[in-house]
Amino acid sequence: MKMNDAVANVDALIKKVINLRSAGNLDEAIICGKAATKEAPENANAWWQLGHALAKKHGLANAIECFEKTCEFAPSFAEGWCQLGLAYEKAGRLDDAVDSYEMALLNDDEHTRTLKLLAAALETRDIEDDAENRLELLRKLEEIGELDDSERFDLAFALNKNKEYHKAQRVYQSHYLITGTAAAANNLGVAYNHQGKNLDALDCYRLANKAEPDDELYKKNVSITLDNINKYEILAIRKPIIIDSREFYRNYINPYVLMGFKGEVDYTDIKAIQKQKKSLYQEIKLEDGKVSWLSNVSVSATHLD
Repeated sequence: MKMNDAVANVDALIKKVINLRSAGNLDEAIICGKAATKEAPENANAWWQLGHALAKKHGLANAIECFEKTCEFAPSFAEGWCQLGLAYEKAGRLDDAVDSYEMALLNDDEHTRTLKLLAAALETRDIEDDAENRLELLRKLEEIGELDDSERFDLAFALNKNKEYHKAQRVYQSHYLITGTAAAANNLGVAYNHQGKNLDALDCYRLANKAEPDDELYKKNVSITLDNINKYEILAIRKPIIIDSREFYRNYINPYVLMGFKGEVDYTDIKAIQKQKKSLYQEIKLEDGKVSWLSNVSVSATHLD
């Protein structure tokens, strides 16, 4: 058979494998796939298509050899390495899976599927440096806009554990606005607490407690934080004021006061908060940093979180 005829025959077999697999005729797809790999044993696509047919019929673990051959003959194919890693993982070969996922990222450092699978694999394996490496993967997923709600929570948790409290706060805020769960509110409170922002932490703990009033942890966090705040108030009464009242807003101001809220704030009314925040930005822009409802206060938009 001439070279061109042989190539055409292999291409036809590969196409047939794809069509048969899509139609659910897996036994025939496997027969055609094996014929294609026999005809062209170094054709990565032939091994790739046979691997998918075998995986669909017998499970991923039974397609390992095919995906190994795929990566051997197409070493820069990130999806191939990713699929091989997943096959290894299904076979219980976690270390081999991690190695394959890392090979995929060497060829495409933004390969979303691999980033997610490797992050999950490292969490399962949990040996030295895995937590640090997993954090970097979650950072990358955030950077490329591919975090799901669970991964966003995991990123915030990992940042908090890594003592990156301000970054953890930012991610927890985002997670809470999306999910509105008691757990998200509570963990945001923890991030605030680590930064010494007890009043903000108390707001978050109360939100969590309001959402799930029977949860003992949320009750405890409210109680402990209130006690800490009361201790600070007692100390403040005993000691002279350290800074002049005109300097109060230089370092910190309650964000709800800054946004113009008066009286009790419904922290669950996200739309109202977003509306006030938008008004604040407009006020700063129009009045060159001045805020009409707070005298002697000048704010830079770049310093708003």
